[in-house]
Amino acid sequence: MNFHWLHPDLVERPSSSGTGTFAHAAIRKGQLVAVFGGYVLELDDEIDDHGIQITPNLVIAPMVKGGVRGDFINHSCDPNCGIRGQITLFALRDIDFGEEITFDYGSVLFSSQKKDRFEMVCKCGAESCRKLITSEDWRMPDLQARLGSHFSFHILEKIYSR
Repeated sequence: MNFHWLHPDLVERPSSSGTGTFAHAAIRKGQLVAVFGGYVLELDDEIDDHGIQITPNLVIAPMVKGGVRGDFINHSCDPNCGIRGQITLFALRDIDFGEEITFDYGSVLFSSQKKDRFEMVCKCGAESCRKLITSEDWRMPDLQARLGSHFSFHILEKIYSR
């Protein structure tokens, strides 16, 4: 059973990060690339890096036999896609055949009262690599300038209310 929708020109395959999602044809800037799906679950240590955070204390993630499985769209500090709303991913620029689909995890991560601060060592290799991705990255003025409105809705509310 699919818990997400991927653009028909995308394919999941091995990547330098384990498994990734790649363009099997050119994707144009502004095109819908993916819709994340699954079950709405409370954020806790078991699912902290599986799925997409949709509120400070909830994530949407696929449940599979044996637990929770994340989607295979990897992080980059210089992403080619960006989040809109809560669960949709759009191309920020033209994406070439064979290019890995990425988005900035800082655009969906937010500190929760139910979980310690999230941290992930970044190995994206981008010139702008932050080296450490956290649930506080959304506060960075340079990240806000780079991603503009491509943050989850619950984070945009925090940014615009500051």
